[in-house]
Amino acid sequence: MLGDIDKINVEGIWVNGEILPSKNMESFNDFFEGIIDEDNKFEEENFSEE
Repeated sequence: MLGDIDKINVEGIWVNGEILPSKNMESFNDFFEGIIDEDNKFEEENFSEE
């Protein structure tokens, strides 16, 4: 679990909110870096659902 989502705002197809991180958030840092950095060689199979 990433955490709770607060201050949710919906505008058309866009949904914004504030993530209040849980203690488990650190384990997602590499995943987030991989999906937002265009130069990263992101490979989905390197990440599990756990």
